[in-house]
Amino acid sequence: MTKEIAKEVKKIIKEEVGDYTVYFDSKKGELRYTVAQYNDGSTCNPDELEQRNILEILNALTAHGMMPRFRKASRRYQGFINCRYIIFQ
Repeated sequence: MTKEIAKEVKKIIKEEVGDYTVYFDSKKGELRYTVAQYNDGSTCNPDELEQRNILEILNALTAHGMMPRFRKASRRYQGFINCRYIIFQ
């Protein structure tokens, strides 16, 4: 993914869906959105939250005729903070 395409994707998502934590890695050409963040002891359903946010993002992009390749990922920080991502390539 080039920087220009990443800027366009970020603009569409910000206008249509709202603000998400986003990071662009120019070396890998990846745009990473945080779609769910939760602690180990939280009562929320992270699978449902992740699925809903990914669907909102993908619907906004397809409404504008874009469908970049993507994958899902998850990471754990400080032993108890869990983050789930959608990564566009």
